[in-house]
Amino acid sequence: MSFTGSGGEYFRIWIVNIALTIVTLGIYSAWAKARRLEYFYRNTRLGGSGFDYHGTPIAILKGRIIGAILFGAYSFSARLGPRYLLGSIVVIALVMPFLLNRALRFRFANSSYRGVRFGFHGSTAEAYRVFLLWPLAALLTLGILWPVAHRRIKQYEHAHATYGRTPFNIGVKIAPFYGVYVAAWLMMTATVLMAGAGFAVAFMSVIAKNGGKMPATPPAFNIPLMIGIAVVYITGIIGTQAFVTCRIQSLVWNHTGLGDRHSFTCELGAGKFMGLLLTNTLAIVGTLGLFTPFAQVRMAQFMINGMSMISRGTLDDVAADTDTTVSALGEESVGFFDFDISF
Repeated sequence: MSFTGSGGEYFRIWIVNIALTIVTLGIYSAWAKARRLEYFYRNTRLGGSGFDYHGTPIAILKGRIIGAILFGAYSFSARLGPRYLLGSIVVIALVMPFLLNRALRFRFANSSYRGVRFGFHGSTAEAYRVFLLWPLAALLTLGILWPVAHRRIKQYEHAHATYGRTPFNIGVKIAPFYGVYVAAWLMMTATVLMAGAGFAVAFMSVIAKNGGKMPATPPAFNIPLMIGIAVVYITGIIGTQAFVTCRIQSLVWNHTGLGDRHSFTCELGAGKFMGLLLTNTLAIVGTLGLFTPFAQVRMAQFMINGMSMISRGTLDDVAADTDTTVSALGEESVGFFDFDISF
């Protein structure tokens, strides 16, 4: 797989999208999203052929309206008091699995490769178990069950997806998920301990300069040392995020297949991804946001170029196995589940 887009090319689309969204008070954001997805899909290539996106801006706008209503209800309830805020959170939690299920159906049904549409057939009942009950269980167990919840979410997304009539499958175990999160916990613990040790050194140096006593006024810490502590902490957070993202992405796709003849490989280096996150963040801040489209293209190149498909047969065989049900699948999904709440 490869991503052929460029930052300069996408910048022109991005800046026009921003301008028209501002002029139309946000209404054009649905059209902007459609243009963005079309660009990234068509520049994502597998075996020399690009993907395509077919979602309509009107359908996306419906999702935006739903999202705006939910956000508005949440914001308004926060002004009324804690009881109303809690009620709005409960309502949003209860409707979100339903909306996520519909959004997945919409996104897959409006994606294609070599003229063959993808599909998603996960049930609403299972969506509630995956997106509501398992995260709630993880919360009640103080995060102990989060690897289980994360695995169930990935299984739901991959196991119910199809390429035409050919289903995807996933066989990842739970132990590797726990391995990733235990390692991430150790990384964050080490980061907090190093930052805490640095702060303790800074605090003790202030007391030492004051004759071993606590200063009467707020102490003036060593600025270079405090900057160093902040760098250690931020680097630790970004490094942990890069590690979890790369390991989970690789873990999921290395255990995903299409039918019984095709599989995927994913090799993403956490160190390289960490460098990408750091440089993207610094460049976006340094350019007051103008580097954003370049950062998005760099991210897509990293993620997509690290993936491959192992096909026991040609990709033409894959399309030939599936193209008999394209029309029915597309019409059913787009006609009934015609909105997208994702941003």
